[in-house]
Amino acid sequence: MSVPSATSMVHLSHPRPLRLAPFTLTWVALLTLALGLVGCGGRAPTGEPAHGTSGQEGQEDPSLAGVSRAPTDQERRIIQGLMRDASRVRNLAFLHEVPTEIQDEARIRAFVEADIEPDELAESRDLYTSLGLLPDDVDLEALLLEVLGEQIVGYYDPDGGRLVVRDDVMRSLAASSVDEARVVLVHELVHALQDQHLALGALNDQERDTDPDNAYRALVEGDATLAMMAYVLAAQGTDLANITGQPDILRRFFDAAPNAGADALGRAPAILRVTLMAPYTAGAIFCGDQHRLAGWRGVDAAHRTLPVTTEHVLHPDKYAAGELPDTITLPRATSLEALGFVRTQEDTLGELELSIYLAQGTSSDQDLTAAAGWSGDRLAIYGRADAPSAVVWWTSWDTEQDAREAEVAARRAGAETEGSVVLREGRAVLILRHVPTAGSGEIVAAFSAFARALPATPPRR
Repeated sequence: MSVPSATSMVHLSHPRPLRLAPFTLTWVALLTLALGLVGCGGRAPTGEPAHGTSGQEGQEDPSLAGVSRAPTDQERRIIQGLMRDASRVRNLAFLHEVPTEIQDEARIRAFVEADIEPDELAESRDLYTSLGLLPDDVDLEALLLEVLGEQIVGYYDPDGGRLVVRDDVMRSLAASSVDEARVVLVHELVHALQDQHLALGALNDQERDTDPDNAYRALVEGDATLAMMAYVLAAQGTDLANITGQPDILRRFFDAAPNAGADALGRAPAILRVTLMAPYTAGAIFCGDQHRLAGWRGVDAAHRTLPVTTEHVLHPDKYAAGELPDTITLPRATSLEALGFVRTQEDTLGELELSIYLAQGTSSDQDLTAAAGWSGDRLAIYGRADAPSAVVWWTSWDTEQDAREAEVAARRAGAETEGSVVLREGRAVLILRHVPTAGSGEIVAAFSAFARALPATPPRR
Protein backbone atom coordinates (compact mmCIF):
# COMPACT_ATOMS: atom_id res chain seq x y z
CA MET A 1 0.00 0.00 0.00
CA SER A 2 1.26 3.46 -0.86
CA VAL A 3 1.51 5.62 2.22
CA PRO A 4 0.98 9.37 1.82
CA SER A 5 4.11 11.29 2.67
CA ALA A 6 4.17 14.41 4.76
CA THR A 7 4.47 16.31 1.53
CA SER A 8 1.44 14.63 0.01
CA MET A 9 -0.51 15.57 3.11
CA VAL A 10 -0.10 19.23 2.30
CA HIS A 11 -0.97 19.22 -1.39
CA LEU A 12 -4.20 19.63 -3.29
CA SER A 13 -5.89 17.76 -6.10
CA HIS A 14 -8.51 15.17 -7.02
CA PRO A 15 -9.21 12.28 -6.79
CA ARG A 16 -6.10 11.52 -4.73
CA PRO A 17 -6.07 14.00 -1.88
CA LEU A 18 -3.67 16.83 -1.29
CA ARG A 19 -1.30 16.70 -4.21
CA LEU A 20 -0.47 20.07 -5.78
CA ALA A 21 0.27 22.67 -3.15
CA PRO A 22 -1.51 26.00 -3.19
CA PHE A 23 1.37 28.41 -3.49
CA THR A 24 1.48 30.80 -0.52
CA LEU A 25 2.24 34.49 -0.38
CA THR A 26 4.61 33.81 2.53
CA TRP A 27 6.91 31.62 0.42
CA VAL A 28 6.80 33.73 -2.72
CA ALA A 29 7.56 36.81 -0.60
CA LEU A 30 10.78 35.11 0.49
CA LEU A 31 11.68 34.35 -3.10
CA THR A 32 10.86 37.79 -4.43
CA LEU A 33 12.69 39.43 -1.54
CA ALA A 34 15.76 37.33 -2.25
CA LEU A 35 15.55 38.20 -5.94
CA GLY A 36 15.25 41.90 -5.15
CA LEU A 37 11.76 42.28 -6.61
CA VAL A 38 9.89 43.56 -3.55
CA GLY A 39 9.96 47.33 -3.52
CA CYS A 40 11.19 47.69 -7.11
CA GLY A 41 7.78 49.01 -8.14
CA GLY A 42 7.64 47.11 -11.42
CA ARG A 43 6.06 43.99 -12.79
CA ALA A 44 7.10 41.57 -15.47
CA PRO A 45 5.90 42.70 -18.88
CA THR A 46 2.97 41.08 -20.63
CA GLY A 47 3.96 38.96 -23.61
CA GLU A 48 2.23 37.90 -26.83
CA PRO A 49 -1.41 36.77 -26.90
CA ALA A 50 -2.10 33.32 -25.49
CA HIS A 51 -2.95 30.67 -28.07
CA GLY A 52 -6.11 28.60 -28.19
CA THR A 53 -9.80 29.08 -27.64
CA SER A 54 -11.68 29.95 -24.51
CA GLY A 55 -12.73 27.11 -22.19
CA GLN A 56 -15.66 26.81 -19.81
CA GLU A 57 -15.35 27.93 -16.20
CA GLY A 58 -14.49 25.04 -13.84
CA GLN A 59 -17.04 23.48 -11.54
CA GLU A 60 -16.80 22.58 -7.84
CA ASP A 61 -18.95 20.95 -5.19
CA PRO A 62 -21.70 23.53 -4.51
CA SER A 63 -22.21 22.20 -0.98
CA LEU A 64 -18.89 23.66 0.20
CA ALA A 65 -19.05 26.69 2.49
CA GLY A 66 -18.06 30.11 1.25
CA VAL A 67 -18.47 31.93 -2.04
CA SER A 68 -17.32 30.90 -5.51
CA ARG A 69 -17.95 32.92 -8.67
CA ALA A 70 -16.82 33.34 -12.25
CA PRO A 71 -14.36 36.16 -12.97
CA THR A 72 -15.61 39.46 -14.31
CA ASP A 73 -14.59 40.54 -17.80
CA GLN A 74 -11.86 42.74 -16.31
CA GLU A 75 -10.58 39.89 -14.13
CA ARG A 76 -10.60 37.53 -17.09
CA ARG A 77 -8.45 39.96 -19.06
CA ILE A 78 -5.96 40.05 -16.16
CA ILE A 79 -5.77 36.25 -16.11
CA GLN A 80 -5.32 36.20 -19.88
CA GLY A 81 -2.41 38.61 -19.51
CA LEU A 82 -0.82 36.35 -16.90
CA MET A 83 -1.37 33.38 -19.23
CA ARG A 84 0.62 35.24 -21.88
CA ASP A 85 3.37 35.86 -19.33
CA ALA A 86 3.45 32.21 -18.20
CA SER A 87 3.47 31.00 -21.81
CA ARG A 88 6.37 33.30 -22.68
CA VAL A 89 8.64 32.50 -19.75
CA ARG A 90 7.95 28.74 -19.88
CA ASN A 91 8.21 28.60 -23.69
CA LEU A 92 4.99 26.60 -24.08
CA ALA A 93 1.77 27.77 -25.72
CA PHE A 94 -1.60 27.32 -24.05
CA LEU A 95 -3.80 24.96 -26.03
CA HIS A 96 -6.90 26.57 -24.56
CA GLU A 97 -7.83 29.16 -21.97
CA VAL A 98 -7.67 28.05 -18.34
CA PRO A 99 -11.10 28.00 -16.62
CA THR A 100 -10.90 30.26 -13.58
CA GLU A 101 -12.92 30.55 -10.37
CA ILE A 102 -12.75 33.33 -7.82
CA GLN A 103 -13.30 32.10 -4.25
CA ASP A 104 -13.31 33.66 -0.82
CA GLU A 105 -11.05 32.41 1.96
CA ALA A 106 -13.85 30.35 3.52
CA ARG A 107 -14.44 28.48 0.26
CA ILE A 108 -10.76 27.70 -0.22
CA ARG A 109 -10.47 26.48 3.37
CA ALA A 110 -13.57 24.30 2.90
CA PHE A 111 -11.98 22.79 -0.21
CA VAL A 112 -8.78 22.03 1.71
CA GLU A 113 -10.76 20.45 4.55
CA ALA A 114 -12.81 18.35 2.13
CA ASP A 115 -9.61 17.08 0.47
CA ILE A 116 -8.18 15.67 3.70
CA GLU A 117 -8.83 11.92 3.77
CA PRO A 118 -9.17 10.75 7.40
CA ASP A 119 -7.83 7.23 6.70
CA GLU A 120 -4.72 8.48 4.89
CA LEU A 121 -4.18 11.12 7.53
CA ALA A 122 -4.34 8.46 10.27
CA GLU A 123 -1.78 6.32 8.42
CA SER A 124 0.56 9.27 8.00
CA ARG A 125 0.20 10.18 11.65
CA ASP A 126 1.00 6.59 12.68
CA LEU A 127 4.01 6.43 10.37
CA TYR A 128 5.65 9.66 11.44
CA THR A 129 4.91 9.35 15.15
CA SER A 130 6.40 5.83 15.02
CA LEU A 131 9.55 7.34 13.52
CA GLY A 132 9.69 10.07 16.17
CA LEU A 133 9.10 12.78 13.57
CA LEU A 134 5.74 13.92 14.97
CA PRO A 135 4.76 14.19 18.64
CA ASP A 136 2.44 11.45 19.89
CA ASP A 137 -0.30 13.93 20.78
CA VAL A 138 -0.24 15.85 17.49
CA ASP A 139 -3.57 16.94 15.99
CA LEU A 140 -2.36 16.49 12.44
CA GLU A 141 -5.49 17.78 10.73
CA ALA A 142 -5.43 21.00 12.75
CA LEU A 143 -1.71 21.41 12.06
CA LEU A 144 -2.20 20.93 8.32
CA LEU A 145 -5.09 23.36 8.19
CA GLU A 146 -3.05 25.94 10.10
CA VAL A 147 -0.11 25.57 7.70
CA LEU A 148 -2.30 25.56 4.60
CA GLY A 149 -4.55 28.34 5.84
CA GLU A 150 -1.86 31.00 5.75
CA GLN A 151 -2.21 33.44 2.87
CA ILE A 152 -3.25 31.01 0.13
CA VAL A 153 -3.31 33.11 -3.02
CA GLY A 154 -4.59 30.43 -5.38
CA TYR A 155 -3.99 27.01 -6.84
CA TYR A 156 -4.32 25.00 -10.02
CA ASP A 157 -6.54 21.92 -9.78
CA PRO A 158 -5.39 19.36 -12.39
CA ASP A 159 -8.45 17.19 -11.91
CA GLY A 160 -10.81 20.02 -12.79
CA GLY A 161 -8.33 21.74 -15.09
CA ARG A 162 -9.07 25.06 -13.41
CA LEU A 163 -7.32 27.94 -11.70
CA VAL A 164 -8.71 29.14 -8.37
CA VAL A 165 -7.83 32.66 -7.18
CA ARG A 166 -8.71 34.15 -3.80
CA ASP A 167 -11.21 36.97 -4.21
CA ASP A 168 -9.36 39.70 -2.30
CA VAL A 169 -6.20 38.91 -4.28
CA MET A 170 -8.16 39.17 -7.53
CA ARG A 171 -9.60 42.52 -6.48
CA SER A 172 -6.10 43.79 -5.69
CA LEU A 173 -4.86 42.63 -9.07
CA ALA A 174 -7.71 44.47 -10.74
CA ALA A 175 -6.98 47.65 -8.79
CA SER A 176 -3.21 47.84 -9.15
CA SER A 177 0.00 45.94 -9.80
CA VAL A 178 0.61 43.46 -6.97
CA ASP A 179 3.97 41.89 -7.73
CA GLU A 180 3.89 38.93 -5.37
CA ALA A 181 0.39 37.78 -6.30
CA ARG A 182 1.16 38.01 -10.02
CA VAL A 183 4.29 35.93 -9.52
CA VAL A 184 2.29 33.30 -7.64
CA LEU A 185 -0.37 33.09 -10.33
CA VAL A 186 2.24 32.74 -13.07
CA HIS A 187 3.57 29.78 -11.06
CA GLU A 188 0.11 28.23 -10.92
CA LEU A 189 -0.52 28.85 -14.61
CA VAL A 190 2.68 26.94 -15.40
CA HIS A 191 0.94 23.98 -13.77
CA ALA A 192 -1.84 24.48 -16.32
CA LEU A 193 0.77 24.36 -19.09
CA GLN A 194 2.16 21.16 -17.58
CA ASP A 195 -1.36 19.75 -17.61
CA GLN A 196 -1.93 20.67 -21.25
CA HIS A 197 1.47 19.54 -22.54
CA LEU A 198 3.20 17.23 -20.05
CA ALA A 199 0.48 14.89 -18.72
CA LEU A 200 0.31 16.49 -15.28
CA GLY A 201 -3.22 15.26 -14.62
CA ALA A 202 -2.50 11.62 -15.47
CA LEU A 203 0.90 11.50 -13.78
CA ASN A 204 -0.38 13.30 -10.70
CA ASP A 205 -3.07 10.65 -10.19
CA GLN A 206 -0.70 7.66 -10.35
CA GLU A 207 -0.25 5.63 -7.17
CA ARG A 208 3.35 5.82 -5.97
CA ASP A 209 5.38 5.22 -2.87
CA THR A 210 6.44 8.30 -0.93
CA ASP A 211 9.92 8.64 -2.45
CA PRO A 212 8.99 8.60 -6.15
CA ASP A 213 5.98 10.74 -5.32
CA ASN A 214 8.19 13.33 -3.60
CA ALA A 215 10.50 13.19 -6.64
CA TYR A 216 7.64 13.78 -9.08
CA ARG A 217 6.29 16.64 -7.00
CA ALA A 218 9.75 18.22 -6.97
CA LEU A 219 9.83 18.09 -10.77
CA VAL A 220 6.38 19.67 -11.06
CA GLU A 221 6.90 22.39 -8.45
CA GLY A 222 10.55 22.96 -9.35
CA ASP A 223 9.59 23.51 -12.98
CA ALA A 224 6.93 26.07 -12.01
CA THR A 225 9.26 27.75 -9.50
CA LEU A 226 11.99 28.07 -12.13
CA ALA A 227 9.50 29.64 -14.55
CA MET A 228 8.33 31.96 -11.77
CA MET A 229 11.93 33.02 -11.23
CA ALA A 230 12.30 33.61 -14.98
CA TYR A 231 9.27 35.91 -14.77
CA VAL A 232 10.82 37.89 -11.93
CA LEU A 233 14.22 38.05 -13.63
CA ALA A 234 12.65 39.27 -16.87
CA ALA A 235 11.37 42.33 -15.00
CA GLN A 236 15.00 43.07 -14.13
CA GLY A 237 16.25 42.51 -17.68
CA THR A 238 18.00 39.24 -16.80
CA ASP A 239 17.67 36.01 -18.76
CA LEU A 240 17.12 32.80 -16.79
CA ALA A 241 19.98 31.13 -18.68
CA ASN A 242 22.38 33.55 -17.00
CA ILE A 243 21.40 31.93 -13.71
CA THR A 244 21.06 28.27 -14.69
CA GLY A 245 24.23 28.46 -16.78
CA GLN A 246 26.25 28.63 -13.56
CA PRO A 247 25.76 25.17 -12.00
CA ASP A 248 25.85 26.16 -8.32
CA ILE A 249 24.15 29.54 -8.42
CA LEU A 250 20.63 28.29 -7.71
CA ARG A 251 21.88 26.22 -4.80
CA ARG A 252 23.67 29.23 -3.35
CA PHE A 253 20.58 31.35 -3.94
CA PHE A 254 18.30 29.04 -1.97
CA ASP A 255 20.91 28.62 0.76
CA ALA A 256 21.00 32.41 1.14
CA ALA A 257 17.24 32.98 0.87
CA PRO A 258 15.35 33.77 4.10
CA ASN A 259 13.91 30.73 5.85
CA ALA A 260 10.38 30.23 7.12
CA GLY A 261 9.88 32.40 10.18
CA ALA A 262 7.42 32.46 13.06
CA ASP A 263 4.36 31.55 10.99
CA ALA A 264 2.71 28.13 11.15
CA LEU A 265 5.09 26.74 8.54
CA GLY A 266 8.10 27.95 10.50
CA ARG A 267 6.77 26.35 13.68
CA ALA A 268 5.80 23.05 12.05
CA PRO A 269 7.82 19.87 12.67
CA ALA A 270 10.69 19.35 10.23
CA ILE A 271 8.96 16.45 8.48
CA LEU A 272 6.25 18.88 7.38
CA ARG A 273 8.35 21.99 6.92
CA VAL A 274 11.18 20.40 4.93
CA THR A 275 9.02 18.20 2.75
CA LEU A 276 6.71 21.11 1.97
CA MET A 277 9.56 23.40 0.93
CA ALA A 278 11.86 20.89 -0.81
CA PRO A 279 9.74 20.50 -3.96
CA TYR A 280 10.17 24.22 -4.61
CA THR A 281 13.82 24.58 -3.60
CA ALA A 282 15.46 21.25 -4.46
CA GLY A 283 13.02 20.90 -7.34
CA ALA A 284 14.06 24.26 -8.80
CA ILE A 285 17.73 23.31 -8.50
CA PHE A 286 17.06 20.01 -10.29
CA CYS A 287 15.06 21.72 -13.05
CA GLY A 288 17.71 24.42 -13.27
CA ASP A 289 20.25 21.71 -14.08
CA GLN A 290 18.03 20.36 -16.86
CA HIS A 291 17.59 23.93 -18.17
CA ARG A 292 21.36 24.45 -18.10
CA LEU A 293 21.87 21.39 -20.28
CA ALA A 294 19.06 21.85 -22.81
CA GLY A 295 16.89 24.86 -21.97
CA TRP A 296 13.18 24.39 -21.35
CA ARG A 297 13.16 21.37 -23.67
CA GLY A 298 15.49 19.74 -21.16
CA VAL A 299 12.91 20.33 -18.43
CA ASP A 300 10.21 18.94 -20.73
CA ALA A 301 12.35 15.83 -21.22
CA ALA A 302 12.45 15.26 -17.45
CA HIS A 303 8.63 15.04 -17.50
CA ARG A 304 9.01 12.17 -19.99
CA THR A 305 11.91 10.43 -18.20
CA LEU A 306 10.89 11.09 -14.62
CA PRO A 307 13.24 11.35 -11.66
CA VAL A 308 12.16 8.25 -9.76
CA THR A 309 13.82 9.00 -6.42
CA THR A 310 14.52 12.09 -4.36
CA GLU A 311 18.17 11.06 -4.76
CA HIS A 312 17.77 12.03 -8.43
CA VAL A 313 16.37 15.41 -7.42
CA LEU A 314 18.99 16.11 -4.75
CA HIS A 315 21.84 14.87 -6.97
CA PRO A 316 21.05 15.71 -10.63
CA ASP A 317 24.31 14.04 -11.68
CA LYS A 318 22.91 10.70 -10.46
CA TYR A 319 19.77 11.30 -12.53
CA ALA A 320 21.95 12.03 -15.58
CA ALA A 321 24.01 8.90 -14.92
CA GLY A 322 20.87 6.74 -14.73
CA GLU A 323 21.60 5.51 -11.21
CA LEU A 324 18.69 3.48 -9.84
CA PRO A 325 17.82 2.36 -6.30
CA ASP A 326 18.38 -1.16 -5.10
CA THR A 327 15.29 -3.36 -5.24
CA ILE A 328 14.24 -4.20 -1.68
CA THR A 329 11.45 -6.68 -0.96
CA LEU A 330 10.47 -7.01 2.68
CA PRO A 331 9.35 -10.46 3.82
CA ARG A 332 6.48 -10.63 6.29
CA ALA A 333 7.66 -10.44 9.89
CA THR A 334 5.86 -13.58 11.02
CA SER A 335 7.59 -13.38 14.40
CA LEU A 336 5.87 -10.04 15.00
CA GLU A 337 2.58 -11.36 13.69
CA ALA A 338 2.85 -14.23 16.18
CA LEU A 339 2.98 -11.59 18.92
CA GLY A 340 -0.29 -10.08 17.71
CA PHE A 341 1.11 -7.36 15.44
CA VAL A 342 -0.52 -6.69 12.07
CA ARG A 343 1.28 -5.10 9.12
CA THR A 344 -0.64 -1.90 8.39
CA GLN A 345 1.48 -0.17 5.74
CA GLU A 346 4.63 -0.44 3.67
CA ASP A 347 6.56 2.30 1.89
CA THR A 348 9.83 3.69 0.56
CA LEU A 349 10.71 7.06 2.10
CA GLY A 350 13.87 7.90 0.15
CA GLU A 351 16.87 10.12 0.71
CA LEU A 352 14.93 13.30 1.46
CA GLU A 353 12.87 11.90 4.32
CA LEU A 354 15.74 9.76 5.61
CA SER A 355 17.79 12.95 5.92
CA ILE A 356 15.11 14.27 8.28
CA TYR A 357 14.92 11.02 10.24
CA LEU A 358 18.71 10.80 10.61
CA ALA A 359 18.89 14.37 11.96
CA GLN A 360 17.08 13.41 15.16
CA GLY A 361 19.33 14.04 18.12
CA THR A 362 20.96 17.03 16.40
CA SER A 363 20.05 20.69 16.20
CA SER A 364 19.41 20.48 12.44
CA ASP A 365 16.32 19.63 10.41
CA GLN A 366 18.32 17.36 8.10
CA ASP A 367 21.49 15.29 8.17
CA LEU A 368 22.31 15.65 4.50
CA THR A 369 25.74 14.08 4.86
CA ALA A 370 24.49 10.86 6.45
CA ALA A 371 21.68 10.50 3.91
CA ALA A 372 23.71 11.39 0.82
CA GLY A 373 24.80 7.82 0.12
CA TRP A 374 21.23 6.45 0.04
CA SER A 375 20.69 3.63 -2.43
CA GLY A 376 17.30 2.27 -1.39
CA ASP A 377 14.95 1.60 1.52
CA ARG A 378 11.79 -0.26 2.39
CA LEU A 379 9.80 0.23 5.57
CA ALA A 380 6.88 -1.63 7.14
CA ILE A 381 4.69 -0.58 10.06
CA TYR A 382 3.19 -3.24 12.34
CA GLY A 383 0.41 -2.23 14.68
CA ARG A 384 -1.04 -3.71 17.87
CA ALA A 385 -3.73 -2.03 19.94
CA ASP A 386 -1.84 -2.24 23.25
CA ALA A 387 1.65 -1.29 22.00
CA PRO A 388 3.43 1.41 19.99
CA SER A 389 3.55 0.66 16.27
CA ALA A 390 6.67 -1.31 15.36
CA VAL A 391 8.94 -0.19 12.51
CA VAL A 392 10.93 -2.59 10.33
CA TRP A 393 13.18 -0.64 7.94
CA TRP A 394 15.75 -2.05 5.55
CA THR A 395 18.08 0.47 3.91
CA SER A 396 20.93 0.19 1.41
CA TRP A 397 23.76 2.59 0.64
CA ASP A 398 26.13 3.28 -2.24
CA THR A 399 29.23 2.07 -0.36
CA GLU A 400 30.15 0.50 2.96
CA GLN A 401 31.49 3.87 4.11
CA ASP A 402 28.13 5.48 3.32
CA ALA A 403 26.45 2.70 5.30
CA ARG A 404 28.75 3.31 8.27
CA GLU A 405 27.83 7.01 8.31
CA ALA A 406 24.13 6.16 8.13
CA GLU A 407 24.54 3.59 10.91
CA VAL A 408 26.03 6.18 13.27
CA ALA A 409 23.23 8.66 12.53
CA ALA A 410 20.53 5.98 12.86
CA ARG A 411 21.86 4.92 16.28
CA ARG A 412 21.67 8.53 17.43
CA ALA A 413 18.14 8.91 16.00
CA GLY A 414 16.90 5.84 17.86
CA ALA A 415 18.85 6.31 21.07
CA GLU A 416 15.79 7.19 23.17
CA THR A 417 13.43 4.69 21.53
CA GLU A 418 12.28 1.47 23.18
CA GLY A 419 12.97 -1.59 21.06
CA SER A 420 15.49 0.26 18.89
CA VAL A 421 17.98 -1.85 16.94
CA VAL A 422 20.45 -0.62 14.31
CA LEU A 423 22.63 -3.16 12.52
CA ARG A 424 24.96 -2.78 9.54
CA GLU A 425 26.14 -5.53 7.24
CA GLY A 426 28.15 -4.54 4.18
CA ARG A 427 26.38 -1.61 2.54
CA ALA A 428 23.01 -2.34 4.17
CA VAL A 429 21.63 -0.96 7.44
CA LEU A 430 18.69 -2.35 9.42
CA ILE A 431 16.59 0.00 11.57
CA LEU A 432 14.05 -1.36 14.06
CA ARG A 433 11.87 0.74 16.36
CA HIS A 434 9.44 -0.48 19.03
CA VAL A 435 10.16 -4.10 18.05
CA PRO A 436 9.96 -6.53 21.01
CA THR A 437 13.09 -8.64 21.48
CA ALA A 438 11.03 -11.79 20.98
CA GLY A 439 10.08 -10.61 17.50
CA SER A 440 13.43 -9.36 16.24
CA GLY A 441 15.49 -12.51 15.66
CA GLU A 442 13.73 -13.63 12.49
CA ILE A 443 13.86 -10.08 11.10
CA VAL A 444 17.61 -9.80 11.71
CA ALA A 445 18.25 -13.15 10.00
CA ALA A 446 16.22 -12.18 6.93
CA PHE A 447 17.98 -8.82 6.75
CA SER A 448 21.38 -10.50 6.93
CA ALA A 449 20.50 -12.69 3.96
CA PHE A 450 19.37 -9.61 2.02
CA ALA A 451 22.58 -7.72 2.84
CA ARG A 452 24.80 -10.59 1.72
CA ALA A 453 22.92 -10.83 -1.58
CA LEU A 454 23.29 -7.14 -2.47
CA PRO A 455 25.51 -6.50 -5.51
CA ALA A 456 28.69 -4.53 -4.92
CA THR A 457 27.25 -1.36 -6.46
CA PRO A 458 23.75 0.06 -7.08
CA PRO A 459 22.06 -0.63 -10.45
CA ARG A 460 21.83 1.78 -13.39
CA ARG A 461 19.37 2.28 -16.22
